[in-house]
Amino acid sequence: MPAKILKREEILLRLFAIFRRSGFDGATLSKISEETGLGKASLYHHFPGGKVQMAEEVLRFVENWNDLHLIVPLGGKGRPKQKIKNMVATINDMYEGGKSGCLIGAMVPEDSFIEYKDQIKRILIKWIEAIAGVLVEYGVEPKESLLRAEEAVAKIQGALIVTKATGQRALFGRLMKNLPADLLEQRSGVLR
Repeated sequence: MPAKILKREEILLRLFAIFRRSGFDGATLSKISEETGLGKASLYHHFPGGKVQMAEEVLRFVENWNDLHLIVPLGGKGRPKQKIKNMVATINDMYEGGKSGCLIGAMVPEDSFIEYKDQIKRILIKWIEAIAGVLVEYGVEPKESLLRAEEAVAKIQGALIVTKATGQRALFGRLMKNLPADLLEQRSGVLR
């Protein structure tokens, strides 16, 4: 029986799940072959650069997804408070309420991080800058907006790691519930 033909996006989604769960080093070619349903020859046909190319394309896929679902909506029309709430809902869905880990968190501790550092940095900086832009729009001073945005992304990433390590999804849920208020609370100056 011939192997099922997968679209590129489906292959990337499967690779994303593998790298997110196992990291670069844990994602062996055998595991990738088994979980994608593609033989090693097919994998090399799609990714002549091997696992390194797979990881690069998965990171690019994640960056494009983030741009579409986080960055563009944060920079779009609407009230700042609603944009932050929408971002939180999107993140909560993306990580299944803390059930699923983060690709970046899975890749960072590995030796492979050096190879993907620029891609990961770009993804995080765009997200931080988009959040900061909404906070400036809300009335927060630019420097304070950047600090709050950095803290928010660090809290989200940290909560994902702690949730994964402890299995306590309530932590992630609390963080996501409180994040809009944490970002938008009046600390100095008058906010809208």
